[in-house]
Amino acid sequence: MGITISTLAPVFVNILGGLFLFISGNRKYINRWFLALFMFDSALLFGGHFLYFHRYVSIYHLYDFVFLFALLSFFSLYFIYVKSVFGIRISLVRNIFHFVPAFVVSAVSLTLSRTAGEDVFREYFFKMADVAGTTMPASSGMFYLYQSARIIHIMQITGYGFYIIYYIVTHMRLLKDCFSNTDSIRPGRFVVINGLFLFFMIVSGYMTTLSGRGFFYSNEYVIYLSGFIFSGMHLMICLYGVRQVPVDMSGDDREHFSGSEDLPVNFGGIGKRLVDYFENERPWLDPDLKIWDVAIRVGTNRTYVSKAINEQLDSNFSDFVNGYRIREAQKIMERDSSFSFSLQAIAEMSGFGSLSSFSRAFRKFEGCTPSEYRTGVCK
Repeated sequence: MGITISTLAPVFVNILGGLFLFISGNRKYINRWFLALFMFDSALLFGGHFLYFHRYVSIYHLYDFVFLFALLSFFSLYFIYVKSVFGIRISLVRNIFHFVPAFVVSAVSLTLSRTAGEDVFREYFFKMADVAGTTMPASSGMFYLYQSARIIHIMQITGYGFYIIYYIVTHMRLLKDCFSNTDSIRPGRFVVINGLFLFFMIVSGYMTTLSGRGFFYSNEYVIYLSGFIFSGMHLMICLYGVRQVPVDMSGDDREHFSGSEDLPVNFGGIGKRLVDYFENERPWLDPDLKIWDVAIRVGTNRTYVSKAINEQLDSNFSDFVNGYRIREAQKIMERDSSFSFSLQAIAEMSGFGSLSSFSRAFRKFEGCTPSEYRTGVCK
């Protein structure tokens, strides 16, 4: 009974979570669709574990190729989901190369399993757990394919794990260089939740793939613990995905400056034009101000504006804009000696999208909370 619950729990969590994400997804929340695909794939993967650990040999005979496809699609789909969070236009057709190993291995598995008799497949089935003899050569093809899939999966864990981390780090930096308000993506929460999820999946992926099924086959309590943890981790990523709004990168000109390119003759004056524009027209009062909006007003592109802020003003776009907002908030609080404005109102009057972003930025710039500053604690 315990094994049944622990192996079925992640299956149901992923099916129900995937259905909810898929139904609630749309063009604005396209990240939900890709997370739903990842969770459906996870359900197929854990479904294979359920069949295996309950020794449903006949059913697994028909399911083995599905399990291998789900196994080798796991990190590919997670990577595509992460890309969708950052507003990258994604076509599954153009990303089909990510699934070549899954298609090839599952096709070969389907062919071998369909031509293998029940006795041959049974020998292969128990050979995966190292609990039976290895004398039947007819099962060697399937077993070697299974071993090859494990090697490919290890390579995917290493490659995708590294690239997903690199992708998140570089795009978090891009967010700060392009957006003045990142409340929708909640970058800190995104890094923590996806970092925990990825860390656990990488560690557990290495452990289960390198040790093989035999370790779990003879340790029921490990199966109980794994089912509980996997269910919790997938539920966590599902709940976060429901609340997550993908970043709108539609204004990105996709230009990336490199040191080998020639700077425009007027590049040295971009920093001054930026300061003049901000001082005179106060664009920072728009809580959704983006770097592309500013680039149009100062007559250049996003790349040069970002570079000017980084090099000439020693900042990034988010901090540059929030610096003006903090100074505006301080002026309001100093004039409002009777405390007639709430902190929420002051945040909105200063251009912040929310009280939480106002508090985070204020603490970063002043080393104290807006309430402490208002009452004179840190002036």
